[in-house]
Amino acid sequence: MKSQIPGFAEVSEWPVQPELPFRVSGFGRHRDPQPHCTFYLDLIDKTGRVFHFFFDRFLGRLCFGKIDDDDDAAFLKKGSRIQVEVFEIIGNLCNGHSEYAEIQLHLDRARNYV
Repeated sequence: MKSQIPGFAEVSEWPVQPELPFRVSGFGRHRDPQPHCTFYLDLIDKTGRVFHFFFDRFLGRLCFGKIDDDDDAAFLKKGSRIQVEVFEIIGNLCNGHSEYAEIQLHLDRARNYV
């Protein structure tokens, strides 16, 4: 992972190819200071493998990893395969499901950086 943003890793491919379909296995806010909390989203694939994502608390960008200070944390590279696929997957999972309205809000905000 190498980034065009100094000090921040970037990922352009899945670390392990997931097996579709995905489902949401967890989401919510980390204990960051209000009003800008890091929002996490865990997706689980057909095999039970969990893929961790989060929306960074400052810009709202969609990132890979459990939380921004973990070793695996990385921005999704703009226009990359993983970015395109994850936006589509999350959008499809949220579409028409009121229980995922907060995820959809974060996804809409993250689209500003696509």
